[in-house]
Amino acid sequence: MILKSLLRRKTRTLLTVAGVAIGVAAIVALGALAEGLAAGYGALGGGSGADLLVAQADAIDIVFSAVDEEVGTALTSLSGVKEVDSMVYTFSSTEGVPYFIVFGYEPDGFAIQHFKIVAGEGLTERAARLRGRPLILGRAAADDLGKEVGDTLRLYEITYRIVGIYETGAPFEDGAAVVLLREAQALAGRSRQVSAFLIKLRDAQDAERIRQRIEQRFSDLTVTQSSDFAQEQEMMAYIQGFTWAVSFLAVLIGGVGVMNTVLMSVFERTREFGTLRAVGWRPRQVLGMVLGESLALTGLGGLVGAGLGVAAVRAVEHVPAVSGFLSTTFSPILFVQGIGVALALGLVGGAYPAWRASRLLPAEAMRAEGGTGTRSSRFLRLPSASGGLGGVRFGGAALRNLLRQPTRTLLTTTGIGIAIMAMVSLGGLADGLVASITAIAREGVQLVGIQADASIDLSTIDVRVVNHIAALPRV
Repeated sequence: MILKSLLRRKTRTLLTVAGVAIGVAAIVALGALAEGLAAGYGALGGGSGADLLVAQADAIDIVFSAVDEEVGTALTSLSGVKEVDSMVYTFSSTEGVPYFIVFGYEPDGFAIQHFKIVAGEGLTERAARLRGRPLILGRAAADDLGKEVGDTLRLYEITYRIVGIYETGAPFEDGAAVVLLREAQALAGRSRQVSAFLIKLRDAQDAERIRQRIEQRFSDLTVTQSSDFAQEQEMMAYIQGFTWAVSFLAVLIGGVGVMNTVLMSVFERTREFGTLRAVGWRPRQVLGMVLGESLALTGLGGLVGAGLGVAAVRAVEHVPAVSGFLSTTFSPILFVQGIGVALALGLVGGAYPAWRASRLLPAEAMRAEGGTGTRSSRFLRLPSASGGLGGVRFGGAALRNLLRQPTRTLLTTTGIGIAIMAMVSLGGLADGLVASITAIAREGVQLVGIQADASIDLSTIDVRVVNHIAALPRV
């Protein structure tokens, strides 16, 4: 009977399922991206076997962290520290990929040892002497870029020779490249600076003591255990907040749609409910049937949405421009959350319509005219359509039709309002950011020069170029 009721208005059912599916797809897709990013951050420290990771304290993300190389010497001298290694983590642009992850490591350090070479050879100083600028490429990146050992790869305007292909098992790293530490410093524009230091301890139980000691000695540094590194990144908090905000808006719009659909169904089937009550159905049976329809509707939307979320993420993963930058992780809890939210929408969205249907009296329900009634609003009485000017007649009739079912009209306008609010809010944030950047650029400046293949936050320009520009006439 529930299936029959849902199929009675196929188009409306399909639209409602689609609305719920979009919300669930947002939860699954954005959640998978956030979890994948967290796993990637975890691999930066955890994969290397480091116990502690030291970075700049006020950097929003490790890609913006810059720590002087001399700090490494001081860290090595601390009691309880077994080994210290350096890492540079930056972005570059390459063939068709605007944001390509590049790591820089010392070839004889412990942090690079988990990059298992599956073709060619590893990163060595010998390779640098024989082949110029050596580079090892992750298996996923090699497949996406169509590269093999012996090929060249341009990072910005610098050409590197691929001497090996590696795998780590972490998508974040397998979609990237590794170069010598000094080469990564040049790409990132960090002379004698690194993104982070990775520390191995003689005894892992001393981690908290050594962490406190480092932070007391270097107030501008932050120390985290490798397992907690992802959650310590401010960028992760921003991404997770954005994920939940977008998901909440999508789910909220879907929930309003569910309530509207079920309420319309109840209104149209008033006589049917009256008949059921007349033949012996109890109020709780009517309540259960309407709630069952609502749950079936949202449950189907949840399943479809989960599939759409997976499909969307898989499609993004095959886009070379972002495949290395975006890694995804699907966990069972993600699908449980998506389906759970869909079912919760069914309960919440169907509660009022089900209660309303269960409260109908058999005699009154069987006399009702259902969806074709002409009941006027008790809040506003309008003139009849037979009087007044043509424009007034149309306006009065339209408003009277809207107020015939004020709850349904309110739900519809609420859904539209939420959608417009989301568009205006996100658009306003984007416009504000653009305006702020533009204002900075216009502050007494006529021209702005940045690196050709980089966004302004990652642009690096040799100081000699700046001096040459400054020497030009009329500058």
